[in-house]
Parts: sequence; structure tokens; C-alpha cells
Amino acid sequence: MLFWIMLIVLTGVGVFVGINVIYVLVELKKSVEKANRILDNSGDITETFSNTVKSMSSFAVGISAGSVVVSVIKGIGFIRKFTKKKEQE
Repeated sequence: MLFWIMLIVLTGVGVFVGINVIYVLVELKKSVEKANRILDNSGDITETFSNTVKSMSSFAVGISAGSVVVSVIKGIGFIRKFTKKKEQE
């Protein structure tokens, strides 16, 4: 008789523990999915930031090239003024 009581109690405890393990595994799956979404979002954010930095770099290179062109044009104007002054003398 004692054997059957212990068998029933141990079976109940085993079922209880098994159900709790299943709940823990379900929660673990949800946590891993959330972590995966967070990592995907951080990858998108990093890519967006990288594209922004590249655009700013291209803009800075364009401004630099533009300033070189402006200084060349100013230099040509200075040469013209200088040669006109020499011709007038």
C-alpha cells in the first residue's frame, strides 16, 4: 500500500515538474525571439548610421572640391587683373 501512495505522489511531482519545465522553455523561446528582434533592429540602426556618415563624408568632399574650384577661379581672376595692370604700365 505504501508503495502505491509513493508512486502516485512521485508521479504527481514528476508531472508538476514537467509542466513547469515546459513553461520555462516557452519563456526562454520568447526571450530568445525578443533578443533576436533587438539584434536585428540594432543592425538596421547601425546600417542607417553608417549610410548617414557616408553621405556626410561625400558632402564634405564635395564642399572641399567646390572650394578648390572657387580658389582656382579666383586665381584666374587675379592673374587677369595682374596682367592688365602690367599692360597698362
